[in-house]
Amino acid sequence: MLTDARIFLAHASEDKPAVIGLYKKLKAKGYAPWLDAEDLLPGQNWRDEIRRALREAAICLACLSKHSIQKRGYVQREFKLALSICGDLPPGDIYLIPVRLDECDIPDLRISELDLNLRDLQWVNLFDDDGFERLEKAIEAKLTSEGAGIAMGVTSTRPGPEAASAAPESIGKWPGGRTRTDQRNGLPAYVQDFIDQRSVLAYWPEDGHWYPAVIHRVTESGKLRIQFHDGFVGDRSFDDIIQIPDVDSYIECQYETNVEYFPARIIEKDGDMLFVEYLAFDKNDYDETDGQPQLGEKAWADIVRIRLIGEPSASPD
Repeated sequence: MLTDARIFLAHASEDKPAVIGLYKKLKAKGYAPWLDAEDLLPGQNWRDEIRRALREAAICLACLSKHSIQKRGYVQREFKLALSICGDLPPGDIYLIPVRLDECDIPDLRISELDLNLRDLQWVNLFDDDGFERLEKAIEAKLTSEGAGIAMGVTSTRPGPEAASAAPESIGKWPGGRTRTDQRNGLPAYVQDFIDQRSVLAYWPEDGHWYPAVIHRVTESGKLRIQFHDGFVGDRSFDDIIQIPDVDSYIECQYETNVEYFPARIIEKDGDMLFVEYLAFDKNDYDETDGQPQLGEKAWADIVRIRLIGEPSASPD
């Protein structure tokens, strides 16, 4: 069946040879699979492109193996994002298909907030004689159903302009007082700008702090589905999302292997890396063996190691 509907292949790098084989088989059948090793172009930001491909896919194949179910990191975030997309689909709609590459267990991957668990989805054993045939039946059932051929994810779940325009007016104002009112892709530009962000800060009400997260899409209820760097997925209102602070903003930042946060000032930004200058703190609060910055010490830090306290501010209280 010739179709432009994208089929995303989520997998662990150790399974790349087997997944490339699946990719080529789907391609030969006239489908439109998407695989980073085959479809990423030199110079593209691989994190951004993978997230975009996953959001816009009609189907996601979670390629499971003894490698992937034990691996922590980006592949688990892919699986969790795909699972979160299921939360916006009507009952019975096929989107995420667990594909076992070997006789592995199905991981207990759940999103409690959405009452979803990967184990609740029927899987297919690709290593069985009729494994690919059964997979193809599921793909055909999806693509021939109502709305077949139209990508899921952001394209199909974005609310109209009237829903997005209900967001607080302050969200449309960016540093320097610039207000975004033009429209792109059926959304006010400030909403699309949020989605285009590689990383943002999202509010965590349990402790009153703002932590790094990525936005996956706008849900049908008009909220933003975000994923924190530790893998937690949830929906947040526009009031609970802010941009990463600019240069000269004050933050708290972890130092080397120390899990404590220390006050710092952003000196330079480069993608997901921040060059910070550490400020004063009470040395009596920390064990010297834990490792701590010196006053005025400058260092690069990954963006997942920062947070804001309470309301965001360009200067300390």
